[in-house]
Amino acid sequence: MSLGVTLRALVVLWGILRRRLGTPKALRLTGGMLLDLLIRNPWRGMEKPKNRKETISRRVLTPLVHLYRRLRQETDSRESLALMEGIILKTTILFMRKKIPVIRPGTIKQMSPSGRRGYLVNIARRFFNAEMENIEVSETFFKYDINRCYFARWLPRCGHPELAPFFCRGDFEYFSRIQPHIRLERTHTLAIDQQNCDFKFTLRED
Repeated sequence: MSLGVTLRALVVLWGILRRRLGTPKALRLTGGMLLDLLIRNPWRGMEKPKNRKETISRRVLTPLVHLYRRLRQETDSRESLALMEGIILKTTILFMRKKIPVIRPGTIKQMSPSGRRGYLVNIARRFFNAEMENIEVSETFFKYDINRCYFARWLPRCGHPELAPFFCRGDFEYFSRIQPHIRLERTHTLAIDQQNCDFKFTLRED
């Protein structure tokens, strides 16, 4: 993630914690998370990342894991999860707004088949946490499967599989709020169903 997105994500995190828990507790939690980033590694003793995508994915997850562990010391499990859900949803939308331009059906339909495929695949490949396969592109839809999601892989390994589905929900939140011309469909995910994530994006008419 760029420095700008990271800073905005920290502002979002701080705002949620302060509103829900009050300034003193929010300061204590945020300070504890930043301290943990300096002195603790949630991946200690685990295998090293095999590629750049895995490295970036673990780097993004690290502060969230530290924050969640701090929250569980300060609040009950239900409130901790609710706070993490809000933080992950809002930061996911923030990240996706940076990576994905607003897409209009008319623009896509005017492209050549090869240009359309290249344009959409290039956007999908901006996401560092997953590997795509079975790509299909037409004038009206874009489909692919995710056979490897590094969030779904590494969160269970550090003991927090319950956080992974929030990223899945973040996809739907983003497209429903920010991309009115695209309908996202998905029947199963690696994080929830232990099956490939079957993404299908259908263009709505202008």
